[in-house]
Amino acid sequence: MRMASTANRLAVAGPALALLAAGCGAERGDGGAADEKRVPVVLTPAVSREFRDSLTVHGDVRAKHFANVSARIPGTIERIFVDEGDDVSPGARLFQTDSLKCEKALEIARKSSDMARLSLREAKAGLDVAEADFEAAERVHGRFKRLLDEGGVMREAFDQKETMQRKARAGLEHARTVVELAAEKERQAALAVKVAEKDLRDTLVLSPIAGTVSERRREPGEMGSPGKTVIRVDDTSVVEVTASLPARLYAAVVPGETKMRVVVGDVDGGERTITFKSPTIDQRLRTFKVRCVIAEPPDGFVPGAMARATVTFARRTALAVPTDSVLRREGKRILFAVAGERARRMVVMPGLESGGWTELCGTALRVGTPVVSMGQFLLDDGAAVKIRKGTE
Repeated sequence: MRMASTANRLAVAGPALALLAAGCGAERGDGGAADEKRVPVVLTPAVSREFRDSLTVHGDVRAKHFANVSARIPGTIERIFVDEGDDVSPGARLFQTDSLKCEKALEIARKSSDMARLSLREAKAGLDVAEADFEAAERVHGRFKRLLDEGGVMREAFDQKETMQRKARAGLEHARTVVELAAEKERQAALAVKVAEKDLRDTLVLSPIAGTVSERRREPGEMGSPGKTVIRVDDTSVVEVTASLPARLYAAVVPGETKMRVVVGDVDGGERTITFKSPTIDQRLRTFKVRCVIAEPPDGFVPGAMARATVTFARRTALAVPTDSVLRREGKRILFAVAGERARRMVVMPGLESGGWTELCGTALRVGTPVVSMGQFLLDDGAAVKIRKGTE
C-alpha cells in the first residue's frame, strides 16, 4: 500500500519531477564538497478570489405564453388560414369548421323563434277574449243577483248565471296560463337563436394570443373537436427556462433572489433571477422545478431548445490558493509555504473550488503569501527548496 501511494504521488507530480530531474543533483560549493540537496519548487502567491456555490443541470426552453387551439364545436375542418411560421395577432383567423350545418341550425332556430312569437300573440288575443267574456259574465251575474234579492227571477235562473260566471273566470285563468306558457316558449326560442348564433361564430376560430404558428396538426377535410389541437401558437418574445434540482437544495432556492445562468449551445443568456419554485417535490424523482423568465431572448433561445442552467446558491470573496497546492496526508489537508528556503507544512481547511483555485477557511495565510504549486509532492516539513520560476 505504501509503494502504491508513493507511485501515485509521483504520477501526479508530473511537472515537479521534471524540475527534479533538472536540479535534483547535489549542489556543489567552491570547494567541491557536496552541499545539502534541495527540492526545486515553483511558488504561487495566495490571492483573494470570488467563489460560488453552484450546480449546473440541464433544462428546457419553452414559451411563457402559448396556445393549443382546438375547434370549439365538433365538425369537419373547412379551411385553415395560416401555415407554420406565420406571425399572428390576437383575433387573427386560424381555421374554420363545418359552418353550413350551423347556418342551417341558426335558420331553424330563427323560424322557431318566429313561430313562438306568433303563438304568444295568439295566446294574448285569447286572453283578451277571456277577459271580455269574464267581464260580461260578471255584469250578468250582478244584475241577476239584484233581481233575485228583489224576487224578480227564480233561483234556478240565478244559478245558471252564476255557473256561467265561474266558467268565465276559469277561462280567464286558463288564458293567462296559456299566455305565460307561450311567453316562456318565446324566451326559450330566443335563447336557442343566441346559441345557434354562437355556434356559427365558433366555427371560425381566432387566435387568442399574439405569436408565431409553431404547429399545424390538422388539414382541411379532417375532423376537428374540442380538446384536439389544430393549431399551436407560441409567443417567442418571452421564454422560460425550466430545470429540475435535487430535493436537498429546496430550501436554498429563494424565488426573486436566487440566480441562474442559462446557456443554449454557445449562446450565453446571462444570469437571470429565478421567478418560480415548485411548491411541491416530485415524490418519484425527488426533484423540484425552478424557472426563470427571459424577455426578448437572444438567438437560439427558442421553445424546445435544451439549456444548461447553473444555479448559484451562495457567493463570497475569500483567500484562494491553487487547487494543486492542497494535498491530503495522514487524513489531513495540507499545503507548503516557504520561509528561509525551507518548506513549512501548514494544515488547512479547504472550502469551495472554482477554476483551479481552492478557498481556504480559517487559515493564518494572507493574500500574497507564496505557496508551493509545483514540487509539493516531494516535500516534507523543513525540506530545503530551490525556488524556480514557472516551468523552468
